[in-house]
Amino acid sequence: MRAPTVLRLGAATTLVASALVVGATAPSQAASCVTYDLSENRRAVVVENTCDEARRVKVYWTRATDSACTTLAAHGGRLIDSRGYPADFDRIEGC
Repeated sequence: MRAPTVLRLGAATTLVASALVVGATAPSQAASCVTYDLSENRRAVVVENTCDEARRVKVYWTRATDSACTTLAAHGGRLIDSRGYPADFDRIEGC
């Protein structure tokens, strides 16, 4: 079983997700040291890597094209991604 993954959604909201993989391939969760802040309208996101090593992440959108798999540098690498209406943020995953 994987350790829980913690993603920062804003100043006061934290989502804890964990995955149990038994004989199947699950989506790659972003590391707990990869955080993101979401705009109020859910159409812009800033993803930041505070890990000790580079991480690859992808932003998934509903009703819009997903981002490319992007490498974030260690210790503060950032990705700023946004979409226009009617897009809606879905999730980030490691890639």
